[in-house]
Formats: sequence, C-alpha cells, structure tokens
Amino acid sequence: MRKKINLNYDWYYKEEYKKEDLTLGLFDGFIKVELPHTQKLLPYNYFNLEDYLFDSSYKKIIDIDIKDNKAYLLEFLGIAQASEIYINGTHVLTNNCGYNTILLDITKYIKNGQNEVYLKVSSKEGDFPPFGNIVDYLGYGGIYREVYLYEVNKTYLMNPFIYETDLLNDHRKLHFSTEFSDESKHFINLLINDDKNIIIDKTIYVESGIEYLLDLNKPELWSPNNPKLYDAKISLLDNKKIVDEISFKYGFRDIKPSLTGELILNGERFKIRGLDRHQSFPYVGYAMPIDMQIRDIHILKEDLGVNTMRCSHYMNHPRVLDECDKLGIIVYEEFPGWQHIGKSDWKAQAIDNLDSMILRDRNHPSIFFFGVRINESNDDFKFNEDCYLRAKELDPSRFITGTRCITKGLDFDDVYAFNNFPQNLTTKPLLDKSKVTKKNNPYLITEYLGHMYPNKPYDTEHRRVRASIIHKNVISDVQKMDDIMGSIGWVFSDYNTHKGFGPNDMICYHGVMDMFRNPKLSSYTFSAMRERPFLECSSDFAMGDYNAMRYEPIMIYTNLDKVEIYDNDGELLETHLINDSIDSRVFMFTDIYGNKLKTIEKLPDEDIEIIKRNTKLTFEYSYDEAKLNKLIDKNFNDITVSLMYKYLIDPNRVYRIVGYKDSKIVKEIKRGMPHFDHFDVDLSSNDLIIKDTYNVIELTVSSKSNFDSVLRYMVDTIKVEVSDGLSIIGDTERSIIGGYASFYIRNKYNKQSKENVKILTNRSNPIIINLNVLKE
Repeated sequence: MRKKINLNYDWYYKEEYKKEDLTLGLFDGFIKVELPHTQKLLPYNYFNLEDYLFDSSYKKIIDIDIKDNKAYLLEFLGIAQASEIYINGTHVLTNNCGYNTILLDITKYIKNGQNEVYLKVSSKEGDFPPFGNIVDYLGYGGIYREVYLYEVNKTYLMNPFIYETDLLNDHRKLHFSTEFSDESKHFINLLINDDKNIIIDKTIYVESGIEYLLDLNKPELWSPNNPKLYDAKISLLDNKKIVDEISFKYGFRDIKPSLTGELILNGERFKIRGLDRHQSFPYVGYAMPIDMQIRDIHILKEDLGVNTMRCSHYMNHPRVLDECDKLGIIVYEEFPGWQHIGKSDWKAQAIDNLDSMILRDRNHPSIFFFGVRINESNDDFKFNEDCYLRAKELDPSRFITGTRCITKGLDFDDVYAFNNFPQNLTTKPLLDKSKVTKKNNPYLITEYLGHMYPNKPYDTEHRRVRASIIHKNVISDVQKMDDIMGSIGWVFSDYNTHKGFGPNDMICYHGVMDMFRNPKLSSYTFSAMRERPFLECSSDFAMGDYNAMRYEPIMIYTNLDKVEIYDNDGELLETHLINDSIDSRVFMFTDIYGNKLKTIEKLPDEDIEIIKRNTKLTFEYSYDEAKLNKLIDKNFNDITVSLMYKYLIDPNRVYRIVGYKDSKIVKEIKRGMPHFDHFDVDLSSNDLIIKDTYNVIELTVSSKSNFDSVLRYMVDTIKVEVSDGLSIIGDTERSIIGGYASFYIRNKYNKQSKENVKILTNRSNPIIINLNVLKE
C-alpha cells in the first residue's frame, strides 16, 4: 500500500543561484524555510517587478529507509516558474511549467539513509507558456505548493480514468482505464460506492492504457444543487492481495449541449453563473497554504452564490478542485497561456501542459470544461487542432474548448468560449450571439466587464454602483437567453499584474472582491443570488459624492422574499416582492417621498405623479443626461431637483429596509448620512490549525458607521501585534482601504499553543483577540 511522507518542513533556501550551490552538503548562505514558500515577499503595490525576477536555490535532506520491492515517488504540486531538479547531485528533470504537478520516480537516484534534493528555481518569464509577451498577471516564484514522498509497490498504478455514458437510460456504461509502471497486464479491482449503495464492484484483468467498458448500477447524480460524491477505489492485486491503491471522490453527471447550444445537465436546462479566479494573494503571490485557497471556493459558493469558477489562466491546486467537487462548483480549467503563441518548442511545452492538466484532473466531477486554447489568442489552425485532438484523446467525456476574444473563429471546439466585452450603461450589455459565432453553436461567455469598468473599493459611490448594475445587466441578459450556456465574470478578486494592465500601481482592480477577498459593492449583485439571507443598500446618501451633486441610483440587493422600505417617520415608501430573477433581486429604490408630497408639500395628485416619475428617471438615467433630458417633464425639472435635495440630504432622515423570508423578518438595515461608530474584527478561522504545512488565517478590521455600513473612505491606520508563537506575513501596519484593513497571521512553530493578537487603532482601546494554534 502507499505510504505518504510529508516533506514541507526543514527546507533550505538561498535568494540566488550559483553553480557551487549544487555541491552536496554545502549549505553556506542558505536559510531555513517551510513550504509553501515564495522567493521574495512583494509589497502590496508600486514595486519594481525586475527585483522579483531571479534564480534561487532550494535544498532538503530526506531520510529514506529503502525497502525491497518498493518504489519511491517525489511529488511537487507547484513550482513557479521554471525549475531544475537534482537528486544526490544528479540532474533528474527540467520543468518549464509553473502550474503542473511533478511526479518523479526517484528510485534509481536514491540511497539508503540521507538523500539531498536540490532545486534551481527561476521566477524569470522565459520562452514558455504563459510568457512570451506581457501577461495580465504575475507568475511569481518559489516552491509554492506542497511536496510529498510516496513509498509504493515496485509495480504501481498510474493515471487511472473513469467516465460514464448513457447515464439517463438503462444501458449505463462505465469507461475505465489505468496505466502501470511496468506497462504489463494486472488484475485490478474497481469499487465505487457510498454507505448505502455499490455502483460497481468489479475485478478485471487490465492491460496498461487500454479502455474497458463495464456495466454500471444506477447512481445518484452530481450537480451544483446536489453535489453527490461516491468513494472510488482502484486496487492493484497480486494473488488477490492489494499491493497498490488509488482512491478519490467521484460524481456522476450527464452534460451535453441543447439543440440551440445551452447546457443540459442531467437532462435539464442549467444556466452557468460564475466568476474567473486567480490563485494569487497579497505579499506571497501563489505561496498561500491550502486552507486559504479553499476558502476562496467557499466565498464563491456561500457568499457570492455562483455555481461556476474558471481557473484563469492555469491549472489549480488539486485540493481546490476537490473542494469544488464537494461544494458543487462547476469548473472551467485551462492550461497556462495569455494571448501569445510561441514557436515549436513553446507549443510542445503547451501540449505537455495540456497532458499534465487532463491526466491529473479528469476524474473531477466538477470539471465540465477543459480550456486548451491559449487564452485570447488568434487562431492557429494546426496548433489549435492538435490541442483539441489531444484533449479528446485523453478525455472524450468533457467539453473541450478555449477562451477567445475573436468572433467567428475556428469552430471545431465543443463550445465556443468568448470574452464578451461591450459593457457600459449606455449600450446593450452583451454582443449578440449571432455576431460572435454560429447560431446553434454551444456558446459560453468566459469573461465580461473587467477592464471595461475597473473599480476600486474606495472609488466614488456612483462608480461602484454602476459596476454592480453592469454585472446585474449582463446576468439578466443571460438569464433570458435560451441559446447560451451562461456567463463567467471577470473577475473574483483584484490581483497583482504587470504595469499597463492596472493603473500602474501593479494591481488590477477588476474584482468584485479586493485582493484580500473583502467585498466591494459590485459583489452585492452576486450575493443577491446566494442561499444565506442577504440584504444590502448601495448608498450612504452623500450628495457630494456625485457629479454635479446629481443623485445616482439607490440600489437594493437581496435574496429574500419581500423587502419593505420605510422612512424615519415610519411611513412605508415601497414594497418589493422578490423572485428568482436578478432584476427582481437587484432593484432600484426611487420613491423617496411616500405621501409627503401630499401631506407636507401640499401638491396636487397630478403634480405628484409627474415629480415621482421625474425622480425615477433621474435615478435611472443619471449616467446619460441627453437621454434623461428627452424623457423628463422639463416643466417640473426645477421642483423635482429641489425636492430630491430636500429629502435626500436631510441629515436626520434615515431609511429602514426590512427583509422577509417566509413572512418573517430575517434581516433589517438602516441607511442615512453616516458617521464613524466602531471597528469590527473578523477572522477567516477561529483557530489556526496546523496540517501538512504551516497555516495562515486572515484578520480583517472593518470601519463601520452608526448604521453598521462600511465606511469606504476612512483612511485610519491599523497596527497589529502578535505573541511569540505567531508571525505576520507582509505589513504589520496598514491604512484602511475601502473600509477594510486585512492582515495575514501564521503559526511560527510546528506545535500547539495559546496565542493572542493585539489590534491598535487611534479611535479605540487596544482590541485583544485570543487564538488557539492546533495540530490536526
């Protein structure tokens, strides 16, 4: 059976490379580090990228008790970007991919006792994917995912693959194949079951790399709404004794396009609503422990209510995909690339990356799409065809596609994936499908908004609100289309990038969350589609935040059954009944007067009707003055403006927004002109749990008003101090940005302890947080 050995502690690192570093037993100039590790911590923004592109050295001593009839496999889950791997001074591998899993059989390179592993790791952007041109994200550097040693049987299993056909009828079949390290034939047992049912339990004589077709009992099907998983176990037998075994979670689902090109999942129409995601974080780049990576999947599902994630633009950590399987997130995974296609060696590396991605990840039920075109590249017929055919050979069961920014391109892909970017508030939200691809082609929007409307968490309210409305308009458009699989928005969170793609501060502000995964206002559009109760308002009623002091839309975001809006006199102003549509869940509040135009202003009914209509149009078309002037009744313009000013800038006016679920009040918020009231402190986890690596939690201090709304423009400084068993990654003192100041805290030692965190502000007494460091 397989024995897994953790190799994430006691590495040695030098922030340079010299040939003599290869000398066995030489550790001069090396410092001790733990994995995941980044070559160099980045500032939050405004840094010189050239200072972070260099070669470095890693070393580790591994003590191995070699046993007869055993093989030894060394696994690296991620090294950025290029690497040279040596075992006991012998060169074993050159790897030019920063995202693949490397699994090396090192049996012939090792000796009994101590063995030295050496890596030359380069963060330089070489002539391999995704590089070759300026890329809209950073590649970083370091051994940024985990490393393991496996002791396995001399003959061991490799690349098992199962998929199913005809799930929806009585002729269900399971397709099974595996490879063996000795490429011969062996008996294997295939078992797929849960606590109640056996879907298949079959022992067969298998030839390496040959597919076998097996009968399949009826399984419960996997979907985002019901992510049913079974235990799959492939056992290699020798005289009926299990000598090697690979096990994983598996889900059964039936995916196909309809005749018009939408997605049919398990026999029913299904609409994709997702976000693209980068795996990078402030300071450490990719080198963030897996719990924080997995946290992103929970934010996507539970906080933002999406059902799909695109891994842009590279393979993700396999544990991230496991979490997508578990939570019910559809995945579009693609191999590394960004616009540029290089020459023959570059293309060969891309094909190798494709192989690595599909062979590693093709058993994940969450993966519906493999992207095997270089993102946003022009057509290259031979290369595109080679990638498509190779992907189909390795996995005939999934949609093979690739993201484009060109219309009417080569259409042999299973799905025409397209970045649809016409968005603003004065044009149609999306290009018509007829302008993008053929009428009945399966079609998926893989990016929208992004660079068309970047917004910072501290931008003026009118810009932040507009970004949320554009997201709403796109999702609304897609909901109404029966010839499109769905839409994936650019992007989940802000990220570091090359100069030229952001505002030259090395941050791209396209996210619905900031770099620390704190919510921007545009995230509210997505949260209105989640399961957990949600109710928010876009406005702080600050007239001076708008151009010409003209009020912009006041948006309400909710997933509840009904919303009532009252003023501080207790008068009911508006009632909204909510359904499943995004237009119902993200709506505009416009009746700021209620009955006061009659009871206080003493206006006749016909004038009230015109003023309320003018007010509504002023909110709806504040971004398009020419159109507004055509629609409003100009005879009532002056009085409308004066009344809007009177009621909206009244410092004593407070709106009470009440949300109902099943006829019960479940959420209530108040909004008006705010002032600072308190700081909230949130932890991504209440305990810091040491697993295979050190671990990290995020501590976030948010500035809150008397209404408990986020004060987006506050710039106070927050300082954090920690006790001896903890350390802070990156800045220990930060200004509040967009209402939040976040810090990364990790355990310093590999042991359990009781620790504390002290938060220092200039508006409150020190805040003390007690924290347990635990070992799993």
